[in-house]
Amino acid sequence: MKKNENLILRHAPLAALAAATLLALTACSTQTAGEAGEELIEGELGTEIAMGPLESSCTTPDDPKTGATFTCSATTESGDTLEFVGIMEADDKILVGASNVIFVEDLDFLEGDAVTTGAENFEVDPSTLTVDCPDENTLVVDDQVTCELTDSSDGATYDLTVTLEPFVAGEGFSGWEFSLGDQTN
Repeated sequence: MKKNENLILRHAPLAALAAATLLALTACSTQTAGEAGEELIEGELGTEIAMGPLESSCTTPDDPKTGATFTCSATTESGDTLEFVGIMEADDKILVGASNVIFVEDLDFLEGDAVTTGAENFEVDPSTLTVDCPDENTLVVDDQVTCELTDSSDGATYDLTVTLEPFVAGEGFSGWEFSLGDQTN
């Protein structure tokens, strides 16, 4: 495979990269959006993230109307900090998404996209390329996740960095790009 040292490929937004869960607030409750966000993160969303028990803290929107956003953070037992963005979907509903966690289903999608993109860029048969990303929900550090691209035609293996574009409340990551690093074997 002829490697382009400056390979950076951008992609458009993808709804599949929107790790979020909707929670309805009870109409007669005195629970704030922030309190509901904490409940969601420590419960259902925390279970989906599968990084162990979470201890969370959320801000509350100054004006909790439809479209208002708020932020949350949670700490894992191992000390990692997860970040979340919440949005008021209605007066009694919030949507909370993990803005620095990528789910395994999304990594699986990115593996396939990287194979297709790499095959097009290098003008090779896609069946000669494989991409391996982490096989569990992964904390995104500095907007990046590291995967590995292997070209079976010559056995070469390369670091493949996936850089995620900003997380948008209610939508997910707004895009991504791949950067091919040096050969590792």
